[in-house]
Amino acid sequence: MTENRAYIFKSGQDHAVTLSESVIKSLNLKPGDVLVQEIVDGQIILKKENHQSFSEEWNQFFEQGGNYDDYETHQWGEASEREKW
Repeated sequence: MTENRAYIFKSGQDHAVTLSESVIKSLNLKPGDVLVQEIVDGQIILKKENHQSFSEEWNQFFEQGGNYDDYETHQWGEASEREKW
């Protein structure tokens, strides 16, 4: 296991943690990805939240009997960075 340093800095009312480029590349992280955080035995564990692509969700929506009239009530999840205006 390769050890990388991360740094904490203040960002508005929150705090942010830096990740090295090697960590970003090895986990195929992109802006807009969500990391779920856990604390286990005094250690921070970050996991990439797995979510379906829009086309996968759209197909599943119809496969489960959804129709276009249900579009407004379906929970599509958070917008990714590319989907934000």
